[in-house]
Amino acid sequence: MAEKSPRTNPFSCLSSTVVEETLVRNPFEKISGIVATELESAIIAAKFQPGQRLNISQIADAMCVSPTPVWEAIERLQEIGLVVAEPIPNSRRNVYRVFEMTPAEIEDFFLTRAALESLAAQICATKTWNVDMPRLKEYAVKFREGLYVFATDENAKSDPVNFSEVDRTFHTMLIKATRNHFLIESYNALDRISSFLSIKTSYYMGLQLNRDDALTLGNQHMTIYNAIENGYAELARNLMISHIKFCAEHTLRNLSLDSRD
Repeated sequence: MAEKSPRTNPFSCLSSTVVEETLVRNPFEKISGIVATELESAIIAAKFQPGQRLNISQIADAMCVSPTPVWEAIERLQEIGLVVAEPIPNSRRNVYRVFEMTPAEIEDFFLTRAALESLAAQICATKTWNVDMPRLKEYAVKFREGLYVFATDENAKSDPVNFSEVDRTFHTMLIKATRNHFLIESYNALDRISSFLSIKTSYYMGLQLNRDDALTLGNQHMTIYNAIENGYAELARNLMISHIKFCAEHTLRNLSLDSRD
């Protein structure tokens, strides 16, 4: 009888040494906190599929820890919305899964982003002295150059996490520059989902954006920057709304790709 090949642990992408390395630096760090940080990073970086079941034993094996801190970490991630719990019938236990969003929820998310970020762009255009304009331009240029490569080089390889960071830095700078406590807090509430969707969008960018769309998207940050620099508040607001709408449409196309996997 042929021997069965061992099953691959679907959580092998998690670091098997991060707990040990962290405890060397800080022996007082809680293991559950280290595990939670590793899982949070993996979820946001789209290393797991939306709706994927989080098997506590397999995660514990992959990270070389006992199941208890993994369970505690997953409970913590449930509290911040990155993990959802499904009760098991006739049991006190739950099944834990990576959060996922319906098309309607994604539309609502981007509608909220558009409201917050268009207001931020408008405020920044009227108070440019609060904005680090050279740094804002730097990230607008990085964003444009990254998408130009997608549009012109068929052999270009994407780095979704890095590209997403460039994108989100631009947007976060505008939010913080408003110095509006309520606006900033509202935006921070969207942060983890925003990061997740941004990385997913960046991952598919090279596959799904045609040349014209890539160049259009690449110029959008720069046009927003120019409107803010010149004090065109209403234009900055409208440009941001158009940009968020473009991103929403692209994200929904990504969702349809996932559903076919």
